[in-house]
Amino acid sequence: MNATPSRYFPDFKSLGLALVAGLGYALCMAMSFNLAGDAPSAYPIWLSEGFALGFWHITRGHVRWPQLLAIFVGSVVHGFTTSWLWPVIYTTALINTLQLAGGVAVLDFVQQRFRGNWRGIPRFAGLIIGVLLMVNGLSAAMTAALFVVSANADFATTFVRFFVSDGLGIVLMAPLMAAWLTREESRVEPFDVWKVIEFAAMLLGLVAASYTIFTMRPDAFGVVAPLFYLVVPFVLWGAARFGLRGATLALVVCSFVAIYFTMQNLGPFVSGYIPTQKAVVHLQGFLTVLAVSTLLASALLIERRTALANALDMEHRYFAAIEASENLLFEVRFPQGSFILSGDVPTVLGWQVSDLATVEAWTEKIHPDDRANVLSLRTQLLEGKLASVSLEYRLARPDGRYMLLGVTSYNRANRHLLADGKTKPQMIVGFIKDITAKREEENARLELEAELRQAQKMEAIGQLAGGIAHDFNNILASILGYGELAKQKVVEGTPIARYLDTIMKAGERGRVLVSQILTFSRRTPGARVAVNVSHALEEVVTLVRGSTTHTLLLTLDDTQAPMIVAGDATELHQLFMNLVTNGVQAMPQGGTIALRAGPVTLVAPLLVAQDQLPPGDYIQVSVMDRGVGIDFETQARMFEPFFTTKATGKGTGLGLSLAMAITKAHRGGIVVESAPNVGSTFHVYLPADPDAALAPAALAETMPRGDGELILLADDEEALRELAEEILVDLGYAVASYPSAVEALAAFERKPDAFAAVLTDEVMPGMTGTEFAARLHAKQRHLPIIIITAYGGPGFELRAQEAGVMRVLKKPYQPRVLASALESALKLAKKPPY
Repeated sequence: MNATPSRYFPDFKSLGLALVAGLGYALCMAMSFNLAGDAPSAYPIWLSEGFALGFWHITRGHVRWPQLLAIFVGSVVHGFTTSWLWPVIYTTALINTLQLAGGVAVLDFVQQRFRGNWRGIPRFAGLIIGVLLMVNGLSAAMTAALFVVSANADFATTFVRFFVSDGLGIVLMAPLMAAWLTREESRVEPFDVWKVIEFAAMLLGLVAASYTIFTMRPDAFGVVAPLFYLVVPFVLWGAARFGLRGATLALVVCSFVAIYFTMQNLGPFVSGYIPTQKAVVHLQGFLTVLAVSTLLASALLIERRTALANALDMEHRYFAAIEASENLLFEVRFPQGSFILSGDVPTVLGWQVSDLATVEAWTEKIHPDDRANVLSLRTQLLEGKLASVSLEYRLARPDGRYMLLGVTSYNRANRHLLADGKTKPQMIVGFIKDITAKREEENARLELEAELRQAQKMEAIGQLAGGIAHDFNNILASILGYGELAKQKVVEGTPIARYLDTIMKAGERGRVLVSQILTFSRRTPGARVAVNVSHALEEVVTLVRGSTTHTLLLTLDDTQAPMIVAGDATELHQLFMNLVTNGVQAMPQGGTIALRAGPVTLVAPLLVAQDQLPPGDYIQVSVMDRGVGIDFETQARMFEPFFTTKATGKGTGLGLSLAMAITKAHRGGIVVESAPNVGSTFHVYLPADPDAALAPAALAETMPRGDGELILLADDEEALRELAEEILVDLGYAVASYPSAVEALAAFERKPDAFAAVLTDEVMPGMTGTEFAARLHAKQRHLPIIIITAYGGPGFELRAQEAGVMRVLKKPYQPRVLASALESALKLAKKPPY
């Protein structure tokens, strides 16, 4: 930390400054005596007090009492070079020291009183009134009284001589030193080359004018022409152009030239009939008036410049604040109709200020649909019905586009009547802000919030659908399983066989519906393999052509590379089938459905229904019909599950929602182009993946059988458990079944080596299938475990694999699928471990 100089204990710097102060004070006293020349009783200027005051000012902050002591010593030393008696010398030194202390005390008081505005008039007033008149007057009176006692001098004459000479020295030396040696004044703008030349010209002109005036000799009548006023323009030139520095330097130059030649009995204040002492008094009066007037002018200029600088700084901050806020400040004056704008008008509005100088010009650029409302509110504001108005309206830009403005207006009208019965001019002030981007951001935020709510709704519906499908699957599994077992027990062609076929067909339709619901509710895709989109479309076209009278036109881009995507062939087949079926239903009277497929590259993000696709390579499939079309309101909801515009019994509302779910599961998107009575086109974008893995081989036609292996079965659905028992027995396996995973685990722990494989449901009370599998896997790592479930939730296959599950089957399962899964699991379990 920097130590602050003490006010009581001097350091070496303070002692050095005190020594300089004492030497300087003594030298100034000697110079003042020398300027008196041959008239020792006429001191034209006393420089020492002004020097001491100025030196004290520029060295503020250090210990002060050494300077007072140095001034006292310097005054005593010089006194002994005169013919004064030693009591007079010491008394004079004491008075001089007290004069300096009093002057400093007055200036410190004024500075503390006006510390917020110390420069300018307050400093001038403190110097002139406090120091020059009060302190200097008291000191002159004390000195005059001393010489009256010691030398029988005339009090009035002595008082005037010391008062004027000391005062003239103070008003010249103290400001000169303060202006040229303090850091505060050094912050004035630096001189450039031309200003240095101008400053030199001012000084040379002043010297020439002073020399010419004060070297004139009296004529034959003892009169000298009073041309001393010719120096005034040069002194004012210095004050006006170069501030306090120029003014003080000009005063000192003029004063020394005038004093020197006046003491030589030359100049306008000397004549043959006026003694030198009286001429000096006249010169002192002139120089004092000139100095005080010039210092006053400098103080006023400093104050005005400071006020102007503050005003400019305030204006700069004002405009900077307005520009930073991106607002415009406006003022409307009536009845003139002038429109005044402040701020960066071209950037905010695009217009120049001159283009919007009147209320009429501004009103013309308001959007026609908003103009009437703006004029009405303006009238209410002027009539005093409203104190303020905040509104939004559109304003035309130079390019014809409209921007949205947020305008806040305040009535500052004065409604008082003048003497002639007219009202005083009215005024409206306020702020203008371009809120176009803000409104667009707000609209985008609202759209995102709507999309989020839609996504949350879809997720909730998906979870609900998954739960319903799980329970319904258990019912279907029983129907289809027992139906297939029953078909094996009856003779083909009998009425019972036909009944069973009808039951199985209804169950298959239910299984397809449940599959659609599960596909919609699934949030993570299963294993993906390479699917040729063109082959899937050809299968869809072949299937639909055989079941409808509509015409289907399939157009494939002539490309060498096949249109391969990574996905589920069944789901993609269902996606294209749903879109084609939707087109068929949109043209009940018949018509043509055009299908087109080909590769496309997106170089920028593409906005699709409820999503956005990143740039990349895609396979685009377009399905176009010329049906009834889709209105805007329907387009906003057509991908919602269970939303349909068809009559009761004609649709489930899952077609387009399932198409959307499959597309999103394959990281794609759908773009819809439709209008009522025009038709619809669905553009499906699927990410192209030529390196996708090929599909696995199909299941064998023969149904594998067991060899008496014991299967541990756990399922809380009694019907499904009994169905699984019958299927496993028919396949040649032995079964140990339990209604919960807890009981099955207890049976396994009793005989852990008795079971060849485990078949379990996922959703059971007490313990889930994956938890059951993890407990079994921890005890016997190579035990084959198969889970049968409708839908286990996002990432279920991965969780099951981590729990030690070897295979996951979907409900409702078929005997052939179950037989194949058990055969594969048992073969894998018999392989020796690595």
